[in-house]
Amino acid sequence: MNRNFTVAMLSTLAISFVPSVYAASNYRVQPIMPEGAVETTITSLSDDGRAVGTLKRCSSSNKKSEDCYYRGFIASGGDNEVEELTPLEGDRSTSALGINQAGKLVVGTSSPDDKTFRPVMWNYKGGDQKALRIPSGKHSAVPFAISNEGYAVGSTSTNTLLSHENAVIWDTNNDKVIELEGIKNNQSAAFAISQEGVTIAGYAQADKLPLRRDVAAYWNKDYKLTRLKDLGGYQSAVLGINKNNVMAGYSSLGQITTESHAVIWQPDGSIQDIGKLEKDLHAAATDINDKGQVVGISSGLLQAAGTKMSVGIGHSAGFIYEEGQMRDLNKLLVADDANWTIIGAFKINEQGQIAAVGYNDKSADLWAVVLTPEG
Repeated sequence: MNRNFTVAMLSTLAISFVPSVYAASNYRVQPIMPEGAVETTITSLSDDGRAVGTLKRCSSSNKKSEDCYYRGFIASGGDNEVEELTPLEGDRSTSALGINQAGKLVVGTSSPDDKTFRPVMWNYKGGDQKALRIPSGKHSAVPFAISNEGYAVGSTSTNTLLSHENAVIWDTNNDKVIELEGIKNNQSAAFAISQEGVTIAGYAQADKLPLRRDVAAYWNKDYKLTRLKDLGGYQSAVLGINKNNVMAGYSSLGQITTESHAVIWQPDGSIQDIGKLEKDLHAAATDINDKGQVVGISSGLLQAAGTKMSVGIGHSAGFIYEEGQMRDLNKLLVADDANWTIIGAFKINEQGQIAAVGYNDKSADLWAVVLTPEG
């Protein structure tokens, strides 16, 4: 499970709607659409509503890659005034991938060519920039999350034809980087860390042959690896964790099926299949807050009306899972925001705000949005 696979998987998953009598909140869409940007994505959200993500700017209207560059950003409260994060000297682009719950520290990457990624930490308000170490022998490193205590986690990779990635933790206070133990020296990555820095979670590759098997796993404060249960398939991973060490992620179902479900792991290692919504093929839980609310993204094939034949057009939608029920966030938007389609939800803070990506029917563009509950 390399980084490109993970990002692609999260970008194409989706969820259908299951009716319920439970009185869920309605959500107001707060788009992040800075002047001059042609697109924004969002990756994380602090408890005080500061969102981080990446915006795209282009010097020409055709939006060709050679005419465009990317900047990580911090936005407060979903407004269109953002603080752009500057790259390291000599680099062209940045991305912002994680912000701690306190809203003080941001991690991401700086890149000269969108192929090499250098890990960076920024301080909110002031933008003080700190390059993080890359382990010896590695070509790139990407931090996905950072704790209130200043511990960041992510993955490193080699510059080889068959790139090999390893889970890694940065102690930013002492300028240290540690590669985490995998299974049989196979690949691994860390996607989440508890805010006290006690538990690190992600995946570890268990087998290479006859078929690659990636399993959800976590590392404790002594960096000892524990493999988690799955639903019997070849792919599982932890993508989010709360202060109670309850973890959220996904697992495929069987060895000959591509279907996957969103799952929750309890601190004792037991797994709960929270499923997917009707007619969809995939679901993944991307985050869980301390109240146990889960958000995620899932995908499926659109079905031609009145037939049993599926057509090859993918759809996606963000979901929220709470009180034992999974719901399509598009069914929960206030009436004034009916022109938005939420295609994925990535983080949920302790206020119940959700970091998501939405498609605007009027502009026909994708934008980062913050969903704020009402009522």
